[in-house]
Amino acid sequence: MPLLICPNCNTGMQERNRNGVLLDMFPMCRGVWRDRRELE
Repeated sequence: MPLLICPNCNTGMQERNRNGVLLDMFPMCRGVWRDRRELE
């Protein structure tokens, strides 16, 4: 079960690795969820 459902495309969030950085993405609309200070 996904942690979060996108309000735009209604799909579940998936964790993706992009160049060593883990991103929480919504695959249909390609939206990205970032937590506070996640990229620091």
